[in-house]
Amino acid sequence: MSICHLSTQESKNVVQQVSETKVSSAFSVDSLSAGGKKILDKYGSLIGTYHLIVPESVAAVRIWVENKGNANSYVSKTGEAGLLQMWPWARTKYKVTNWADPAENLRGGFQMWQDMTTSFIASIAKSTGVTLSYADPGFWAIGQLNTMIGSGATAALVKAFGSWSGIQAATYGANADSQLRALRGSFGTQSAACVAHRIVAADHMFQAASQLGLGGGGILTLALAAVGGYFLMQYLKSRGVF
Repeated sequence: MSICHLSTQESKNVVQQVSETKVSSAFSVDSLSAGGKKILDKYGSLIGTYHLIVPESVAAVRIWVENKGNANSYVSKTGEAGLLQMWPWARTKYKVTNWADPAENLRGGFQMWQDMTTSFIASIAKSTGVTLSYADPGFWAIGQLNTMIGSGATAALVKAFGSWSGIQAATYGANADSQLRALRGSFGTQSAACVAHRIVAADHMFQAASQLGLGGGGILTLALAAVGGYFLMQYLKSRGVF
């Protein structure tokens, strides 16, 4: 998954880039939700068998974003392959010999995802003092963001804002420029505007998964999705999109 689809010029206003991301129909919440449903319709039984700690709807939206459910997808530059885009080292470690086989790829891919999630939680706790839990629905948005901007930038956001709702508020707020640009030294080569773009992308994926039902999230999941949707709509109105 590429880090940034839009301009990464630091001179570009963060909130301008966030606004552009929100009105992109290709990455809208409804589009992602519809895509995730197609994945569940096609692979739901296998995902249900192998998903481990990863909510089924989170996995479905991620697969849709990665390859639209093409089990034969292969990224020549990195060697990532199959539904869960397993790296060569991961296919060896988790004994996936036929990565194009949906069942085998999902079995190994979810084992990889679970192990990486456990490692991610430990890494964040060590570097920020914040203990995340995959039982919190907002965690999966942070996890998606980590794959887009890297662990260093994600840790900086968690340390600064504490939770997914805090990261949302900082990105959608009127002072997003100052809050995110203050952390730009922790973003590596990425601009604050680019990071804002990816936060919104992760938020859209999270909201799409929430629409499909995160599984076990119940009322809390729906409440978080509603809050995120409310802030997004208010921001769009403030920017004159509606």
